[in-house]
Amino acid sequence: MNDPEIPFNLVKVEGVWERQTNYMEAEATVEEIIALQQKNPQDSIGVITFNYFQMELIKELIQKEPRVDLVNVWVKNIENVQGDEFDRVIFSIGYAKNKTGRLISNFGLLSKQGGVNRLNVAVTRARKSITLVTSLSSRDFKESHLKNRGVGLLKQYIEFVERKVSGKIRQKEMSPIKGYQYNWYLKNRLIKESARNRLVFFSESKWMDLAKVENDQFASALLTDDDRMYTATSAKESFAYHPIQLKKKNWPYSLYFTRQYWMGISF
Repeated sequence: MNDPEIPFNLVKVEGVWERQTNYMEAEATVEEIIALQQKNPQDSIGVITFNYFQMELIKELIQKEPRVDLVNVWVKNIENVQGDEFDRVIFSIGYAKNKTGRLISNFGLLSKQGGVNRLNVAVTRARKSITLVTSLSSRDFKESHLKNRGVGLLKQYIEFVERKVSGKIRQKEMSPIKGYQYNWYLKNRLIKESARNRLVFFSESKWMDLAKVENDQFASALLTDDDRMYTATSAKESFAYHPIQLKKKNWPYSLYFTRQYWMGISF
């Protein structure tokens, strides 16, 4: 949140799917490794492929490339990356149109049972940034491909990265919660009466009600007993799972209740 750098990068290549590999994409992946190491030499890099043969091809190219420091680079397939984390992640999707310009419907492990879980694991391995190296755009997928849930989510993920790097994703207001009076929100009162504390309202976020800003940097999250808690599925979600997730994302946080506001407790 405090880093102006967009944590996503999109590298589009005109690769061809041949013999279960995409050579042009593998070459582009190696170049991205070199660029990341030059810019962030201390960071670990994880290359995640969606196909075993693409993984082996990239490993082979890395071994032949003297500009790559092998000490801090790992190349893994989508099925064996669970439990790993890296500062920087590079995805080599690999799949592409063949020489005749046809995109086949076989997406390997992604289209098989458990493919959704594999994709979910893959896209959550990065601590700092993700580079998506792909020969496909979100527009290349046909209706026949999207019948498979794993492939459909891959299409959505590619589209998300495309929109993110182009600046087309904007914050949007959440609809008022039915049965909960908007003018009663504690966060609204805090914004109005505590401007000196630099509280920022995240209208589209379920992760926090407010964020405190210090020296033009986000400092901590502030949780209240407003609509976010009102719409929670359970007490555990509000008081256990939510704080655990904030800690994993390195967000300091405080939880306040409306009763404290009326008692004059400072925020």
